[in-house]
Amino acid sequence: LRLVGGRLLAGDQGPVAQLIYEDASGYRVTLCLSSEQSDSGPELEVVTLHGLTAGYWHEGDLTYAPVAKATEQQLVTIATELGADQPDWL
Repeated sequence: LRLVGGRLLAGDQGPVAQLIYEDASGYRVTLCLSSEQSDSGPELEVVTLHGLTAGYWHEGDLTYAPVAKATEQQLVTIATELGADQPDWL
């Protein structure tokens, strides 16, 4: 994956960085990073909505949220490469 763009967005509790990555075939993954407080920990939580799969976890002062048109397992693979803990359901 290579970085193809990014934005700084407004979140409920401060700025959110949105980074967009793409592979050679055009497949895209968006990663959002924020310093919003979260009750979650390093274990990945996964949700699917409108054909997109998102995961999120909190580590240190950051919350991570990758989003892609992917299966849950594909998103788990991406997220664990970024540092998330495997979800219990695997």
